[in-house]
Amino acid sequence: MNFEEALSQIHALSPELSVLKQEIFAGAWQGLTYEQIIETTLERREDGYDQSYIKAQGAELCRALSQLLKVPVRKRSFGEDIQRGLQQPHLHPTSTSPLTPPSSPPAVLDSLTIRWVGREELVESLVQRVAGDCRVLMLVGLTGIGKTALSARLLTDTRLQTQFGAQKAVLCDRELPNFEHLMTAIFGSTSPLHATGQIPPEQRVTQIMARLKTQPCLLVLDMVEELLAPDSEGRPQFSDPTFAHLLEQIIRADAMPSRIILTSQEQPPQPWQGRYPERSHRQRLAGLTGAESLELMQQWGAIPANAETEALLHRIIRVYEGHPLALQVIAGEIGSDPYAGDIAAYWSEYGHEIEQIEHQKADPELAGRGDRCQLVSYRPVLQEMVRDRIQQVFLRLQTANFLAYRLLVMAAIYRRPVEPAAWYRLLDDLPQEQVRQAFGNLERRYLIERERYHSRILYRQHSLIRCIALQHLAQFEEMVLPG
Repeated sequence: MNFEEALSQIHALSPELSVLKQEIFAGAWQGLTYEQIIETTLERREDGYDQSYIKAQGAELCRALSQLLKVPVRKRSFGEDIQRGLQQPHLHPTSTSPLTPPSSPPAVLDSLTIRWVGREELVESLVQRVAGDCRVLMLVGLTGIGKTALSARLLTDTRLQTQFGAQKAVLCDRELPNFEHLMTAIFGSTSPLHATGQIPPEQRVTQIMARLKTQPCLLVLDMVEELLAPDSEGRPQFSDPTFAHLLEQIIRADAMPSRIILTSQEQPPQPWQGRYPERSHRQRLAGLTGAESLELMQQWGAIPANAETEALLHRIIRVYEGHPLALQVIAGEIGSDPYAGDIAAYWSEYGHEIEQIEHQKADPELAGRGDRCQLVSYRPVLQEMVRDRIQQVFLRLQTANFLAYRLLVMAAIYRRPVEPAAWYRLLDDLPQEQVRQAFGNLERRYLIERERYHSRILYRQHSLIRCIALQHLAQFEEMVLPG
């Protein structure tokens, strides 16, 4: 397969590939560095881009292609990864789904992996909010739960497209100059940065506000957790205060025809401190319902042939708690070789992993320190697409707030929801206030789930979180216990 054939197939799958991303695609296929790609684009264009912007666009391209092809696409092995992804039998470039959003989202979100299902009431509610007074909408929740897909669904809603003439999306990256990236996304080639270079932060906010006030825009900031860092008490704050200043100005402005949608695995700070409550909304996403999950899996190639195989899918759905990314990966595996859609064959090989979790949840014993599960480890694609993303969450927490990390790991012994006091007892050697702060930090990071039971609020870990936490628990106890 040569470059032209590969790019043609990618265009068939995702036609919204920008000209610049096509140039990065060509350079990465040839194994060029970002510096060499810049030199190549400068040869063909009157003005080029700086290295940070090209790197940002390259990162977005690799992420979008990874989602599209369902294989990791890395720049260092770009051509090999693309060819491996395009050879997968589950790709059907000519097929379309009536559930695909009505038009393509901005390039940062351009991927036909957004096969939207369900959540109609939620979508309608959020469209009404954004079309009304809500200026800052925060979509929050566990990694892979569907925040980015929901933001893309809102960007492509015809009612919002009519109200907001422009739709923009920015993918945040901890290693990039994100506010400069935001300005480039909003202003394009007319960005003040291209003309004047360095601009004081307050002036940058003023310029963005002027544009948002005069040209109605629906703007997505995706993966905002990459912009956050813990304060002295472990609470997430913007690493660059300019973002907090911009959000506050958007909320406080007398008139604001534009809207901004944030997606984040952590609770973004709200510098407006509860003022103007109608102008902001935080929406936490949970897993899909059983019916929605089944529909999603069918779209990805897991189509039950009878009631028995449908029941097997529902058992998988319940154990994974309707987690869209995990279900998407499993369905893609079932639809590919060697299973070719045979759900029973997949179950015969890996169903014991599901049964193990079912038995643990049904066990009358509350605690299971020795529990083991491989929900995100028994298949390579699950490791790459799900486990590794959750592992990053754990590592970020370990660095940002070790006490909260310790509490999360130790609470993995609980098989079912328990009261907060049961969590606190795990760290009874520490001051109560410190433990409460650690527990609150886990809530702000959406790493624990709340359930109502007979007028009581209980807390537990999502199945995927507990699976990783149990692995960390074993390692943690090896470090702290003698012998």
